[in-house]
Amino acid sequence: MNVTLDHYTTRQVTFAFATQSDSAKAGNDFVAVSGSDTITAGQISATILVSTIDDSEVESDETFFMVLTAVSGAEVARALATCTISDNDVADVSFAAQVRPLLKTSCAKLGTCHGGSFPGGGMFLDTNATYTNVISATGNLTGGPVVVGHSSATSTLYTKTTDSPPFGSRMPQGAAPLSLSQQALIRDWIDQGAPDN
Repeated sequence: MNVTLDHYTTRQVTFAFATQSDSAKAGNDFVAVSGSDTITAGQISATILVSTIDDSEVESDETFFMVLTAVSGAEVARALATCTISDNDVADVSFAAQVRPLLKTSCAKLGTCHGGSFPGGGMFLDTNATYTNVISATGNLTGGPVVVGHSSATSTLYTKTTDSPPFGSRMPQGAAPLSLSQQALIRDWIDQGAPDN
């Protein structure tokens, strides 16, 4: 977090600071800090580092406060700042409940793409779509698998749904593009190892 002046000054500015819990709790979500700092003459800001505490729990964004007191050498415009911790954990994605239905409704057009008698890449996604059909399908630039567990960046099943596919047309062809949340569902499932769940 930066404590910033609105203009350079020839005076030294000192202040005290302390974190304060809100929905993010000290000791659980971040390491509480307090102390004092100085913005020296000719400088415009000072940085206060607050370490976050990582866990594997999927949570909403949480907030805590940074409180400034005992300011000397400047007038305080705002003594309380809200700091947000964005969760970096992703809920487990289910192939059976989330990925398979998405692929069936978006990619399995009868007679084209991944439905009918000659499905692209050998990946049949119509009424009998199975985990094995998806995992064993090939069709990237080197003829390798379309799903590479833990690597959405090299998995054609994901990259072909994005704005800039690495080759050919964006999928699904002839239909509305997958939404960002639908793309993220496929990406997260692959990055979680493409489990059969």
